[in-house]
Amino acid sequence: MNIRKALLVLPVLGLALAASAPAQCPGGSGGTLTVSPDSCVQPGDTITVDACGATGGNFSFGLLAVSTTAGSTPIGGIGPFPAAELCLAAPIAFFPLLPGTGGCSGFEFTVPAGVPLPGDVNLVLQGVFLGFDFSSLPPSFSLTTTNTDSLCL
Repeated sequence: MNIRKALLVLPVLGLALAASAPAQCPGGSGGTLTVSPDSCVQPGDTITVDACGATGGNFSFGLLAVSTTAGSTPIGGIGPFPAAELCLAAPIAFFPLLPGTGGCSGFEFTVPAGVPLPGDVNLVLQGVFLGFDFSSLPPSFSLTTTNTDSLCL
C-alpha cells in the first residue's frame, strides 16, 4: 500500500474515535506542530502537517497522535521511558511521521477531487517524538511533545 492510500485512512480512523469530555492540559514540551488548512478541508485541498521536536541522540522517531477531542492523557513513564502528557482525550490513534531533517517530520497530501468528506468533523492532532541515545550505558530516552493543532474534515 502506498503512503497516499495509507493517509486516506486517517480521516476514517478519526471518525471511529469516541469523544470524551475535554480536560485541562499544560501543552507541549518543546516541540511544534503546524497543520493546514485552517478551514474545513474540501476535495482538491492540500493537507500539510509539519512537526518538529526530535531530540538529540543516536536515533529518534515521531508519531502523530489524533483524537476527536482535546483532553489530558498520560503516556510513557514505564521503565526507562520518561512520562509525558498528551493534550488529547482517549482513545487516540497514532500514525508514524516520516523522517525529515533538523528534527522535523511531516507530510503533504492532496485530497482527490470528488472524494466524499464527512463535513464538520474536527480532529485534534499532537506530535510525539521519542529519542534514543545509546552512546553511554545505560542508554537514555527522551520524550518531546508538540502543541496541539486541529484539522476539520
